[in-house]
Amino acid sequence: MNREEILKTLDKYNLNKDECIILSGASLVAQGITKNTNDIDIATTTNFYNSLNWQKKIGALGKEIKFIDNLEISNNLYEPEKVVNINGYKFANLDFVLEVKEMLFRLKDKNIIKNLRNQLYNKSLLNFLGTGDMSNYKLKNTSAYIKFDKTMLLIDCGMTTYHELLKKDLLNNLDEIYIAITHTHPDHVGSLTALILYLHFGTNVKINVIVNKSFYEQENHLKNLLKSQGANENYYNFIDISEINSFFKINSKRINHCPELDSYAYEIIVDDETTYYYLGDNNDIEFYQNTLLKLRKNDYIFTDISNKKSNVHLNLYEIQKCTPLDKRSQIYLMHFNEEDTIVLANELGFMVAAEE
Repeated sequence: MNREEILKTLDKYNLNKDECIILSGASLVAQGITKNTNDIDIATTTNFYNSLNWQKKIGALGKEIKFIDNLEISNNLYEPEKVVNINGYKFANLDFVLEVKEMLFRLKDKNIIKNLRNQLYNKSLLNFLGTGDMSNYKLKNTSAYIKFDKTMLLIDCGMTTYHELLKKDLLNNLDEIYIAITHTHPDHVGSLTALILYLHFGTNVKINVIVNKSFYEQENHLKNLLKSQGANENYYNFIDISEINSFFKINSKRINHCPELDSYAYEIIVDDETTYYYLGDNNDIEFYQNTLLKLRKNDYIFTDISNKKSNVHLNLYEIQKCTPLDKRSQIYLMHFNEEDTIVLANELGFMVAAEE
């Protein structure tokens, strides 16, 4: 049914406009988000629900609903403060539609949930230059960025990252770049020196490498790495997280990944309502669970994943057990070792980071 057909159907059954709210798919069609829907879901007051002499069945929430033709009505989810008025009918606003779809957690709604979140909340969701691990050359090394005006925040710079930045023409018209490194495995720093040398000798871009100076070893390790590859300290600036004055704020914390290296997770604060928790490579399920507890409705977690048992990466089935269904649309998985992991992540309702 298109918008016109929905309105005609509602008129046909002479519904009480003051006591009915049109939900989900029909509301999205009426508001121009999608073009068609197969049925009309309605929430109403208990009094109006009891007055209907329609057939009964058990609905998606496990409770009784009534139906006739392609209309289904229940006395659940009646929240009249969350509506928009169209042709005299109350339709669930987009926030309410998203809330219901995330609560129901149907895989068929996954793309709609993603699109609604993009429209409602994401001013600058992380863009990815690659989403693979060290061995997955097809997906390229995992790296993400946000670009605002002439400033970029880059997270990790693996072996493929520098060439991707050039190929996508992301370094032109740039005044300043901030680089946050999660750890010094090659698939996370493999082209960092090349990027710094290119920017230093070929552009006027100000180069800032982000560190937390309370973690002395972080700056020291990066300094030694860059120096060993020909990038002198005067080619770039180390900047403490507390000194950043840009379109974002950032905090960092140590996280468990492997015993040979120090690893860091980042909290990227885009605005008062949006924080991206970039956990990078880690095997710290407790850290993940604690981060999950912090999530507000427009925050996101980005974490590595493996569908195999691992001492250095989170296991997909382990995070499945501790992640509520209605939160999975806020969890972006990355650093994939194989294509099967992506298929499984999608089937379990998680979001999958993808190269732009």
